Amino acid sequence: MKGKPEYQGKSRSIITNPYLVVEVLSESTFNYDLGAKRWKYEEMSTVQEIIFVDPLDRAVIACRRTERPNIWTETLYSQPDESVNIDGFTIALTEIFANLPEEE
Repeated sequence: MKGKPEYQGKSRSIITNPYLVVEVLSESTFNYDLGAKRWKYEEMSTVQEIIFVDPLDRAVIACRRTERPNIWTETLYSQPDESVNIDGFTIALTEIFANLPEEE
């Protein structure tokens, strides 16, 4: 979100004007998060970037709104030496997944 948050009703936890959404995926919600939930985010005019973090595959999917209506780009970051650009800030995949237990 950029600017002041707008809340749903009297809620202080549901923001109706997010700019950036970050979702951490899990096995149980993976398909819903990347499907119906993603589409709902894309319909929100204020959302410019959606970042999906997949801790199981240690990957990040960055979805960005383009200047063309209803057109989004999607970039998969899955190589350990890659860095993700999120709204002008760069963060290495190794930093995102630094505190996860080592893979067996």
